[in-house]
Amino acid sequence: MAARLLEYHAYLYRKYELPVISTIIYPFRTAVATSPLEETSHGRQILVFHFRVFKLWELNAEKYVQTHAFAMYALLPAMGGANVQLLVKAIREMVQYYEEV
Repeated sequence: MAARLLEYHAYLYRKYELPVISTIIYPFRTAVATSPLEETSHGRQILVFHFRVFKLWELNAEKYVQTHAFAMYALLPAMGGANVQLLVKAIREMVQYYEEV
């Protein structure tokens, strides 16, 4: 996974010549890539690639609803602490927010 992410990172950096913040979002418990990816040869570092990892089951869904982080609401069902009442509240907030936009 980390090597594939490095490919995407390099492609986007080359295409747009802008900084790229590489992130892996894991919605479910699984084997997780660890950052950084290090490439070495004969004991010398050739490349160090840092990326961010978000394990949604470790995030607190209620925190994102309390702070009204609408961009994260689609990910709430996979987060820790998500329940029917919280998800209904989030949906109502999204409806209200997007009616006003």
